[in-house]
Amino acid sequence: MIILKQCLDHNIVPVIIRDIHKAEYNRYLNKAQHEQDYKGLEAYFEKEQKYYQESTIPMIFDFDEL
Repeated sequence: MIILKQCLDHNIVPVIIRDIHKAEYNRYLNKAQHEQDYKGLEAYFEKEQKYYQESTIPMIFDFDEL
């Protein structure tokens, strides 16, 4: 939830870590923390941001349409 809140606070497309990808996230996070290799974590976040956009944009509507 912290990542979601920080993304929203900074006008960044949210990253939501889904349960099915939690192990992948933990692996990339561990590598970033211990080896300062952020490429995998960045790619993971980009993938999750794309999923978020693809999942939510179809739900957006204009109030004039109601």
